[in-house]
Amino acid sequence: PLTSIIGNLDVVKYHNDGLDKNERAQLLTASYEEAQYLYTLVTNILSLTKLERSDIQIKRTSYLVEELLEEFEDGLVRRHQNHKVTIEDNGTFALVYIDSKLMLQVLFNLVENALKHSESHSVITLRVHEQDSKILFEIIDNGKGIPKE
Repeated sequence: PLTSIIGNLDVVKYHNDGLDKNERAQLLTASYEEAQYLYTLVTNILSLTKLERSDIQIKRTSYLVEELLEEFEDGLVRRHQNHKVTIEDNGTFALVYIDSKLMLQVLFNLVENALKHSESHSVITLRVHEQDSKILFEIIDNGKGIPKE
């Protein structure tokens, strides 16, 4: 991502006069999206490092699934404006005992992975439902899937 960001911004900086408004907007948008992706990568690496060192504090609280989905949707709008991600919820008003920040990070990581491995105009779906007194979160995509090994 960093190479793309630097390359795009280099073109804008040194060849700005030769770019029309649409070309400039495309380069800046691509740079922004790559910067967001880079931010996510760095955040994930830091989180993994904390987990491996057992530095991370899990702060569980009671949380409504609906509130979690609202926060997830708000984050999607900020992170993935150009992608089609839908949420299917069958009206699950359950209360869960979770660390909401970690749970949101897991959901974003799964969606970002699905986006990365799917066709550009694919629809990614987060399906939430209750089964056997448990709340299930499923990411549904049209990607190649995870090998069974």
